[in-house]
Amino acid sequence: MSNQNNESNVPPANGATAGEAGATPAPLAPGSIVYVKSIDSSQVQGLQGVPPGTIVYAIHSEAGVPLAVLGNRDAAFYAARQHQMLPVSVH
Repeated sequence: MSNQNNESNVPPANGATAGEAGATPAPLAPGSIVYVKSIDSSQVQGLQGVPPGTIVYAIHSEAGVPLAVLGNRDAAFYAARQHQMLPVSVH
């Protein structure tokens, strides 16, 4: 059985959720908590123009669904807040 909510699932750079090319994550309710985690760029499928080993920041829903990948922590927090979500850091 595949577990799509584990930490290793990171969305492809095209915005699709991991394992669902072209899919869009379900919208979250305003005020939803999202988690921002630093990861190695080599963990992201289809990320172009970023050398492997570069630290990028993944945003995940409370359920662990990958939502987005951004180039720096401030941008990840800003994007979450712009979409009326409450970002928190995960290590």
